[in-house]
Parts: sequence; structure tokens; C-alpha cells
Amino acid sequence: MNFATKTLEFDKILNLVTPYATSPRVKQQILNLDILFNKQLIKEKLEEVSDALTASTRTSSIFLDPKYDIYHQVKRLEIGSVLTINELVLVKIFLRQEISVLNYFKNLKKLKLELPRLYKYEDAIILNEEMLNLLESSVDDEGLIYDHATTNLSRIRRQINNKLSQINQRLEKLIIKYSDFLNEKVIVTRSDRYCLCFNASFKNKIKGVIHDVSQSGQTVYIEPDEIRSIMAEVEMLRVEENQEVLKILADISKKLNLNIESIKNNLEIFLDLDLIFSKASYAIEIDGIIPKLNNEGTINLIKARHPLIDPKKIVPINFYLDKKAPTMIITGPNTGGKTVALKTVGLLTIMAQAGLLIPADDLSEISIFENIYADIGDEQSLEQSLSTFSSHITKIKTIIDNVTSNDLILIDELGSGTDPVEGTSLAIAILDYLRKYNPNLVVTTHYSELKVYAFEQSDIITASVAFDEETLEPKYHLQIGLTGSSNAILIANRLGIKEEIIKKANENVEGRQTDVAKVIQKLSKREQELDHKQAEFELLTKELQSKIQKYDELLEKNAKEQARVLKEIVDQETQVWNQKQLEIQKIIKELKSRQSISTKEEAEIKSKIRRPDQSVPIVTDYNFKVGDHVFILPYQQTGEIIEITGDEYLVDLGVFTLNFPKSDLQLTATPQSKPKKVRRTRKPSGITPEKKGSTELDLRGVRFEDVKPLLDKAIDDLILSGLGSLRIIHGYGTGAVKKAVYDYIKSSSIIKSHRHGGETEGMMGVTIVTI
Repeated sequence: MNFATKTLEFDKILNLVTPYATSPRVKQQILNLDILFNKQLIKEKLEEVSDALTASTRTSSIFLDPKYDIYHQVKRLEIGSVLTINELVLVKIFLRQEISVLNYFKNLKKLKLELPRLYKYEDAIILNEEMLNLLESSVDDEGLIYDHATTNLSRIRRQINNKLSQINQRLEKLIIKYSDFLNEKVIVTRSDRYCLCFNASFKNKIKGVIHDVSQSGQTVYIEPDEIRSIMAEVEMLRVEENQEVLKILADISKKLNLNIESIKNNLEIFLDLDLIFSKASYAIEIDGIIPKLNNEGTINLIKARHPLIDPKKIVPINFYLDKKAPTMIITGPNTGGKTVALKTVGLLTIMAQAGLLIPADDLSEISIFENIYADIGDEQSLEQSLSTFSSHITKIKTIIDNVTSNDLILIDELGSGTDPVEGTSLAIAILDYLRKYNPNLVVTTHYSELKVYAFEQSDIITASVAFDEETLEPKYHLQIGLTGSSNAILIANRLGIKEEIIKKANENVEGRQTDVAKVIQKLSKREQELDHKQAEFELLTKELQSKIQKYDELLEKNAKEQARVLKEIVDQETQVWNQKQLEIQKIIKELKSRQSISTKEEAEIKSKIRRPDQSVPIVTDYNFKVGDHVFILPYQQTGEIIEITGDEYLVDLGVFTLNFPKSDLQLTATPQSKPKKVRRTRKPSGITPEKKGSTELDLRGVRFEDVKPLLDKAIDDLILSGLGSLRIIHGYGTGAVKKAVYDYIKSSSIIKSHRHGGETEGMMGVTIVTI
């Protein structure tokens, strides 16, 4: 397989990902990252990185200790070696990492993040808690074995400390004894021996062993004979201590060896997470996304950016290619962005196949290729004495010899570097040959003949890099379906070349252009104009959508405010109602206790019932407007606001109008107009209407249009009979009869209320109305 990673600068991408990794092995793995071609495997790798990106942006990236990779210690345990104290410290750091990683996943789950590709790693971790407890109780972080690691070690170190204390006491006495012979009255160590600092002129007066002499020769460091016997005992105890420490190290190493499989398993998980979160960190840097994947040769890049170019300078491109038209020929001026477009397509494809997110819109789509060939730029070899043309042809020969239908081929300036006529002919012949194998093929060119060739082929798409003819500056983005010009004469004219030369050059071009080329140029200009208008239309559409969204938000805000005000009114009225109920119950109780009441007392009782409760304040911040219907608290009547002047509201009460302050008003529902009374035809005198009515109407099997007249008659009979409610049986069925019943109820001014039937009344198949 060939992926042209160096030509497309994929190695530079890997060098940017590497610093995010923690383990040196993972850094090396990134530099040698595999490019995959199994669609399902690529999808899984990309989803892992996407999950890690989500986790990193919602909380933070996973923390892995710089020393977590204990690869060498694991290998030594596998062959039965005894680990050193420092190696056990590294293992302890690794075992702590197990808990740290599990806690990280727990925090993600607390946030209720759906990260299935990451959580599978959590599920696979085997916690070695017992081993961690053993190491925590045996080895400190500085690489020392604790005294309490074993009873024997504790005893030995206690004896050593006692002996050293005896030595210290004897030396302090000797300092007093030999004070006249000492240069310094301190205890020092030389070669792990305790010594006193004697003046060199008195060295023969002291019995002991000389272990060192100062640079000046004035001081000799002597270990007195008085402590040598005790020191010998200390040395014996030190040997015992080392033997006991070795036994402890061997015992711990043996226990770790019994858990080696779970340790290896967890180490592999941490290495995988290190790689995944390194990719995610780079994805955050480039604003990467998961593209859709396919095996059908469809490339659809939307707002794609080259990740090695400054995001503030790069112009995103749109690019589309599929197997219906798998070849694209890009034209346009130099430095206009043709080569960048080629590299962007190739590099982003490789990145996706290597499990890296790509900088593009999330609707972008990438096809998976087995080979990606790229002949871009002048990479001629001086040692091989190859010219620009020879260098290109050598690479193209490799492509021709190995081309398949599942290849992406990128060729910059096909046929350039030689005579234009021969170069054009060779370029067309190469394209004809490659197209027989149906690969995805993208070519850049300056040759006009290739533009004509592209228009004559149904399976070739043309594209050009945009160029501003006013400022002579390239715009860098691709225009699909257009052909571009090199604009050499235009640039020469703007740079001050004499008009005579420019005119002659244009005449030469006109004379050499074919009719087809002229038509192509005309069509390209027309399409550019259409693209400009389309861009304006899209801008206007976005503005319209923004205004619609603001309008919807305003409607929602008003609806919420209306609901809030209505709730406030309902709550206040409910409070007033409950208070009035209590007063009425109190009055009823008082009346029951009396046998009769006077006219004056009757009037007072009626006044209490009708008078509003002034103890319940009406508070609202509703801004009244003309046309609102309000309840006037002092008058206990409703009216309509017809004029507002400051805090004065002119209210129409029907027969007269009055001004009220806002505190006297309460918003109320708009009153419904009373239905006109229908005058019934009087029957001849002497005939009394029959009072026979039924409390039940069965409409099952009745047609939709027959429901209304039957209901009219049933309601009339009900009124004549003096009955108050009607049980209407409409059944379940298709719901047509039920709809007709409810339409009638909504339009009727006679029906006071309605409800569904109860458990013993027919439930949803029955409606009970009250008149």
C-alpha cells in the first residue's frame, strides 16, 4: 500500500500530535501510526477520539502520571526477577493510576455523558487494590521500606538505633575528654564511620583509625577505639537489615507476579487511552470532527481546512467527487490555492484513515482508499540528475504501473516542465489511461487544452480557484464547475506592461482560442455571476432565518408572561374565593343559631357577602393596554380600558366612563357576547306542550350529518321536561360521531358543562352534558 505520507506532510501532523502523549512508547506509536482501510475499524477509532474530545471539553483530559508506563518492570516480573525498591515505587504509581482512571470515568458518568467507546475501557480495567494496599504499607514514595513492613525488620532497625545512640553518647564524652586535641567539637562521618576532628599534631596521642585528612592537612578524622566494637555490631545488624529488605522485595515481587495478567491488561488500556486522548487534544486544537465514511469513492468535504496553515489565514474549501464523475481538473493562477486544495483532500483522507479527526464541517464525507498517490511540487533529486519533468514522469510511471479502482491519485501540474504541445498531449494520454481503471483522480493544470478536454468528457468535473480581477489577489477557495484562467495578461497589464504589448498578446490569444474555448470562458463567467447571486441569496436567507428565530423567541416570551400573569390572577382569585367561603360558612353557622333575623340584619349579611375582602391585596406588574377588560375593585364591576394617561386609566362601564388608578384594576377575561334569544313559535292556545324527555341519547350507528338534528331534539325535550343532564352514547368506533358531538357542545350556548362517563357510565364511549 502507498499513502504518500511525506508528500502530503502527514509526518508533520504526527509531530504535532506527539507532544500530547505521556508515555515515550505512545509518542513513538504516534510517529508510526497505522493507516487503516477497514471501514468499521476506522469508524471505531474515530468514535473513540470523538468521545475523548467530548469528555475533555466537558470536564478535562484524562491525567496519566508521566511514570505510569511500567513496561520494563512488567517484563522483569514475567521472568521472575525481584524488583528493586525504586521499581516498586513505579509499580505503586501505576496501581494508583488505576484508581485515578476509574474515578475519571465515574465523574463522566455523573455528568450523564453518553461515551460508549470510552466506557468500554473502564469496564475492562481490573483493579489491583490488594497489591496497592501492600505497597502503600511497605514502601514509601522516596524508595524506603517502612520499619513496620515486617516484625523482624522493625526489631533489627530498633537495635541499630539503640547502638547508634550508644555511639553518639560515647563520642560526646570523648569530645569532652579530648577537647584540647580537637580542631572542631563535632561528630562527622567518613566512609560511613563516625569520627572526631583531631588536630594533626596530636594524631598519635589518640587510639583509633584515621579515615580521612583535610585538604590543608591540619585536621585528621579519627574513629576512636572506644566505639569500634559497637560499630562492628551495627555493621552486623546492617547486613541483617539488607537481608530482611531483600526478603520483603522478593515477597512483594512474587505477589505482583501472581497478578501480572491484570497489570498487563491495565497497562495496555492506559496506553490506548494515552493515544486516544492525545488524538483528542490535537482535535481540539484544529476543531476536528468525525467525517462520514464510505467505500464508494465519494469525497464530500465541506469547509475543509488544511491543518498546517494558520486558521486565521486559511480559506476553507468545498470539494466533491464520486464514482459518477471521479476525475476533477482544477485550473487557475499560480499561488491561487490549487496545490493547497490537492494537499487538503489527500491529507484529510489519510488523517481520517489513521483515526484522526479532520478540520471540516461535520457533514463532510470521506471515502476509504487502499492507495493514495501524490505527485505534488518539484522534488527532483540532484544526485540522480533528474529534471523537474523527469522527476514528475518517474512518479507518474509508478502510479500507472500500480493503479486500481480503489486509489486516490493527486497530480499537480500534469504535463508541465516541457514543451506545452507535447506536455498537453502526454497529459491527455495519461488521463485517458488512468480513467480506464476508474480511480478518484484530481489534477491541476494551466493548459487550456486540458480545460477543453474536461468539458468534452462526462465523467470529469472542472473546478477553479477564485481570483479577484480588481485587486489581482487570489481568493484561495474552489469554485466547482468553473474553469479558471492563469490571468497572465491581466496581471502584466496591471503591473504596467505597455498597452501595445498587452493588446498584441490579447490578439494572439483570440487567434489561438477555439470556438469551444471561447464558449467555455463565456459559460464560466456566467456561472461566476450565478454563484455570486447565490451567495447573496444564502446571506439573505440566513438573515431571514435569524429574524424568524427572534420572532419565535419573542412569541414564546410573551406566552410565558401571559401564563405567569394568568396564574397570578387565578391564585389571587382563589385566595379571595376561599376567604369568602369561610365567611359564608361563618354566616350560615350564625343564622342556624337564630330563629329569626331583622331586616337590618339581613341587609348587613347581604353586604358582607357582596363586599370584597380588602385584606387580600391584588398585586400585579401587568402593563394594561387599551382594549383590556378589567375588574374594578371598588365598584365590583367589569369594564374596558379605552384610554391611558400616565397612571390614570379611563374605563368604559357601559352606561358611563370613569378614571381609575392601576391599583383599582384587575385583568379579567374578555366577556363573551350573549347569544341571541331564539323566539319559539307559540302553539295554538289551549294546547300544552308535551313534557316527555329522555336522559339518554344513543348515537351509535348514526351518520355524522344526522348527529346535530338528533341532539337539537334531545336538548329541546330535556328543557321541556325540566331535566338537567343528558347521557350521550357515541361509542369508540372511528371517532366521527364523537367529533360531531363535541363540535355541537362547543357551539351550544345552552350546554353548561360536559365530561366523559365514569367507570359505570361507559367511560370514553359516553359524554355527560349538563344544561
